[in-house]
This record gives sequence, structure tokens and C-alpha cells, in this order.
Amino acid sequence: MYHHNIIPFVGYCDEGDEMISVYEYASNGSLDYHLEEEDKRRCLTWVKRLKICLGAAKGLNYLHTGLGEDNNVIHRDFKSGNILLDDNLEAKICDFELSKS
Repeated sequence: MYHHNIIPFVGYCDEGDEMISVYEYASNGSLDYHLEEEDKRRCLTWVKRLKICLGAAKGLNYLHTGLGEDNNVIHRDFKSGNILLDDNLEAKICDFELSKS
């Protein structure tokens, strides 16, 4: 599964009691961090916020419809903490542990 607004899966480790998922690094952290921190919040213009919202919506649309009728995915934990931002403040949906297909 690849979409510009979904964080890419890099790999995993399943050794003993440890199960770890590895995803691409998003240098600007999560959207909730930018909304909760006053200094960061001031840097998010309304144009940037709209761009982030549209990116997240495109990612959700891909999950719900882009994989075909029999393969759609419901995220089930969509929130600002699960939207990561890259260098260009592009939204990347992450945290699919509660997802259901």
C-alpha cells in the first residue's frame, strides 16, 4: 500500500517478546504537537492548516476507496496525534494498529 499521505512502512522486528513496527521518519512530528504548543501553533497559518486537512482527507479517501471495493481499510483511531508532518508539512496518516479491513 503506497499513498503520498500515508506514512510508509519500512519493516518490522518480531524477536522473542518484542514486536516492533518501523515507519518512515516524519521530521515535524505530529499535528497535535503543533496544535498544542503555542509557538508551533502560531507558525501554522490557515493556508498550511487547510493543506494538512486536505492531505489527511486524501489519505483517508485512499484507505476507504483506493484499494478496491474488497480491500478498503477503516483506520478506527484517526486523530491529530496520528497525523505526522514531513519537512514540507505534508500530512502522513500513521498508527494502523486498530485498523480494520
